[in-house]
Order: sequence, then C-alpha cells, then structure tokens
Amino acid sequence: MNTQITCKLCGAQFFAYHNTKFCNNCKHKSWCINASKHYRKKYGYSRRVRKCLECHQNYIISANYQKYCKECIRDVHLNNLKKYYKNNTHKWFIYAKWYRETGRGKEYHKQYARFRRITEKLLVQQFTNEEWKEKLNRTNGICPKCNVYVGIDKLELDHIFPISKAEKGRIYTIDDIQPLCRKCNARKCNKL
Repeated sequence: MNTQITCKLCGAQFFAYHNTKFCNNCKHKSWCINASKHYRKKYGYSRRVRKCLECHQNYIISANYQKYCKECIRDVHLNNLKKYYKNNTHKWFIYAKWYRETGRGKEYHKQYARFRRITEKLLVQQFTNEEWKEKLNRTNGICPKCNVYVGIDKLELDHIFPISKAEKGRIYTIDDIQPLCRKCNARKCNKL
C-alpha cells in the first residue's frame, strides 16, 4: 500500500510502498554511498590501492575486480587449477580420449610421439610439417613399398635410418623419411 514517505537523503516527500527509503532521484546516490562504504571497509579509502588477500600487502589495481597482487595471482590460479583437475580427472580423461579420436587430435598425438622419441635420443629433425604433408600428398594414399591404396591418413612416417640405431646428434631431413602403411612399417621394424 502506498503511503507518504520522506526521503532519507534529500528530505523530499513522495508516495511509495511503506518500506521504501529513497525517492527516485536519490536511489542511485544511495547505492553509490553504500558501495563506497563497502569498498572502504574491505579495501581502505582508495579504490586504486588495495590489500592483497593472499600476502596482505598493498598494491595498485589494474582492474576493479582484482583481489590479488601480480606476484600472488599466478600461485592462486595454479592452485585453483590443480584443485579443479584433482576433482574432475574423470572429465579430463573423457575429453582427452574424445580429442585423440578427432582428426586434429590424431595428428597432434602422432607429432608428439615423434617429438618425444627424437628428443629422448638427442636427435635433430630438420623438416617441417608442410614438407611432410607435401610428401604424403605425392603418394596419393598408396604405400610406396607394397603399392596398396590405404589412404593418406593411414600412412605413417618411417625413418629410413631407424631411430633406435641412430647415433646422438644425427640430423634427419625430409629425404631421410618415407611414408609407409602400418603393415610395411611394422614389418620393416628397425632394419635399414
């Protein structure tokens, strides 16, 4: 029920619901006053200088919602990520499995496996992915050893001189690799 009320800020008389405290002109001002009281209580008188919630030292903020100084934000962020991964490992396993089945995930997984083997042996790979894809496209999906069409995505990278027999520091160029099907690559194994 509307009654006549006096505004607590400007003292003007107006008609409104019985628990209203401010007139329409003063609503925004009252919100600003309450917000500034809240900020003063939490962060002090200056909004630009705040106290870090982690290390409790004063710092100058770069964004209004900032709670931590630049030194602490990385640690806090990493701790939050670790907690999230620890609590949601099953979700990440499902996502990783799904990603490995996509075309982009398969390609990334192959590149990572190659990179890992080569770095373990301290070898050098001096060809780009574009060169390798160009070599794959020249085969038109046909294995050069058994002359059977298997498709471009089924051809694997084979080192003509095997990685297991390579000496440390060996340099592999685009001429030292060849595309083979899974069957031929497995049959070749570590033979020259």
